[in-house]
Amino acid sequence: MDMKEAIQDYTARGWKIFPVERNSKLPAKRETGVRLSYQEATDDLNALVPYFERYPDANLGLNLIESGLVCIDVDDYKTDCKFQEFMTGKEMPPTLVQKSASGGTHYLFRADQVEQFPGEMCSQVDIKHKGYILVEPSKINGKPYTWQTDDDPAPVPHWVPRKATTPLLDKQTESIHSGIHIDLARGTVNPQDLIDQINAGHNWHNNIVTLVAYYVSQGYSSSQVHDITDNLTLSGWTVEQTRREVQTAFDGAIGKGYAPIVPKQPSEVLTAPATPEIQAKALSSIIYPGQAQPILSSNYLVKRWLDRSGTSVIYGESNIGKSFFVLEMCYCIAAGIPWYQYRTQQGPVAYLALEGGLGMNNRLYALQQKYQCKDVPLAVRRAPLDMLNSEEDLQILAAMIQEIEAQYGKLAMIVVDTLSRALAGGDENSSTDMGRMVKIKDALAEQTGAHVCLIHHSGKDTSRGARGHSLLRAAVSTEIELTKMDGISFATATKQRDQEPAEPFAFTLDSVELGYDQDGDAVTTAVVKAASSEDAQEARQKKRPGGKNQVIIFNSYKQLKADNVGEPNPGGTGWPEGGKYWCIKAEVLREFARGKMTADNTRSAYDQALNAMVHSGIAGINEGKVWMTIKEGRVNV
Repeated sequence: MDMKEAIQDYTARGWKIFPVERNSKLPAKRETGVRLSYQEATDDLNALVPYFERYPDANLGLNLIESGLVCIDVDDYKTDCKFQEFMTGKEMPPTLVQKSASGGTHYLFRADQVEQFPGEMCSQVDIKHKGYILVEPSKINGKPYTWQTDDDPAPVPHWVPRKATTPLLDKQTESIHSGIHIDLARGTVNPQDLIDQINAGHNWHNNIVTLVAYYVSQGYSSSQVHDITDNLTLSGWTVEQTRREVQTAFDGAIGKGYAPIVPKQPSEVLTAPATPEIQAKALSSIIYPGQAQPILSSNYLVKRWLDRSGTSVIYGESNIGKSFFVLEMCYCIAAGIPWYQYRTQQGPVAYLALEGGLGMNNRLYALQQKYQCKDVPLAVRRAPLDMLNSEEDLQILAAMIQEIEAQYGKLAMIVVDTLSRALAGGDENSSTDMGRMVKIKDALAEQTGAHVCLIHHSGKDTSRGARGHSLLRAAVSTEIELTKMDGISFATATKQRDQEPAEPFAFTLDSVELGYDQDGDAVTTAVVKAASSEDAQEARQKKRPGGKNQVIIFNSYKQLKADNVGEPNPGGTGWPEGGKYWCIKAEVLREFARGKMTADNTRSAYDQALNAMVHSGIAGINEGKVWMTIKEGRVNV
């Protein structure tokens, strides 16, 4: 489809489209140099054709909300994309589908403008509604956007998450249930979007009122607001008329209490006389050395790992086993049994699996088969939850807590899996959004008395810790990092406020076969399996063969071992513990491995590689026999 055909087709559908710069996703610029806004998209064919005749290589943008559309943007070329898992048990209706230039997939559906959606559906899947996408025949770096189907957009399916309306300014929720009150803090307003709409002539009055209210909430003075809005004068109006409208909106915002409270100067506060109540609070928290007594009891939930009433973040790279690790810990807490060698304090647990998916059923089933405990009060909710903006979702959470506590007593732990999904499109790098999330976390911990655990991702630079704003780390009592070395995961307490941290816990994920599907294929899940101290030490040391010839010797050894060539090592001087490692005669291994080498002098190449392996501790040799000291060399592996 060429550009002319595309414009004719899209405008005939009533879609609102606009020009985008060549080889870019940025809206095109006017001749004055001012960039267009996607809000200026139109279905007027005559208005669009002249631009594209002049710039035939430009890209084309589609304003989704103005076109009555919503786009499910799936980065299915990325390894951590969870779309297939999310779609388990759900039906994708026939609809319009586009392949993006990057290789992702756009599913387009019809949606009312009044509907609101969270920004993220699951890992690497976004929901786009208030914004735009590029459409065919756009190109990025020579790679085209192409329609994959010619179906009309279907109505947006029921399984696409929605969210409740976000309040504009400060609002305290009603009492959600007995003892639970959560402050939603400030809703999200983008002043530049409002200015773009005002400049485009859309809802001038309402947008000016909203814009002024936003600036008042940020502490702007009347003169500062006028400096901004003087440039937004409506066509045909004078600046003085604009100032009158803006002043009315400013006074109204002040009257409604939108202005932030201006704190007193520290010098004024510190020199003011204290009331009796303040004096009592001050004295009640003072202690002197002669009054101190040792506190010997430990207020733990999981000894040396989690405090009973604290908060934590557990983070690591994708697919490292975070959810498996935390879910098994939760099971042991709810059942009142030790988590491996660490004691737990029994209590009910609420686990918010915000990415949904039927895989959680299988994980819980496998845990139940592993431990065989009865009536375990581990409640898992498998559905999205917008904890940042939605009062309705917070009420759902509060109702869930109330129901669990009515049956099993006070909660011991609440898990949010994952923090990114709880933010529901919020900016985890923003101190504002992350700060609001921390307030909600603290409110949950304070008012339920439960430990609140957030599961999170590490950043691109794993050495810098958890992804997002650094205030998260400062706001938790415990931080646990999950890393992986040579196939073994390590859980390390990198921050522990009140307990002595445990040694790193090394584990693998052990596959568990649950049964067979309708096609006769095995259905599996995984449970955590503690790694042996030997395996953990070996993984930390990263003792692996290096270089082409060492790999050839190593693979030759494994092949001969698999064919039962050789025998377990004897005991005695010069040998490891008897019967622990598989030994192969040196000449047998040499001849077999040399046959796979391409060096001019294979004997010399073999000897040099084997000597290097012995020197680094990967291999051992004694009495004309060779064995590998790493796990592949053990008799029982």
